[in-house]
Amino acid sequence: MLKFMLIFIFLMSMIFFNVFSGEMEKRSLPACPDKPNCVISIGDDFASNSTSHIEPFHYTGEPETARQLLIKTIEEYSRAKIIKQERGYLHSTFTSMVFRFVDDVVFLFVEDEKLIHVRSASRTGYFDFGANRKRVEALRKSFNAKGL
Repeated sequence: MLKFMLIFIFLMSMIFFNVFSGEMEKRSLPACPDKPNCVISIGDDFASNSTSHIEPFHYTGEPETARQLLIKTIEEYSRAKIIKQERGYLHSTFTSMVFRFVDDVVFLFVEDEKLIHVRSASRTGYFDFGANRKRVEALRKSFNAKGL
């Protein structure tokens, strides 16, 4: 019976640590495809003057406060939806008004640098006429206006 209990405890601890270590695992943002309908603030595949490059968000307070402020900023948009929230990671979608195109906007928090990297990309099509860049800049302006 003792052997069974030890095996059980061992297995449960392995499951526990696997579940919670996956949550803390370093995430990254996928690179932008070779299309003009995507902007990203991180990556080795572009120079800072690339058409897909955009600056990350900056904050000065606590990471959780910044995350909550960013969520509040996103929720101000009527056609925005938070898809997934995790510590250091936020995935949202924005739907266009007329044609209902969906764009994915993903945020990655780098807590030790007080940065929020961002990637905004259209799911379909080739051109977005600057919609993703304009959206990220509008989000940045609104986020910064909240004073963090």
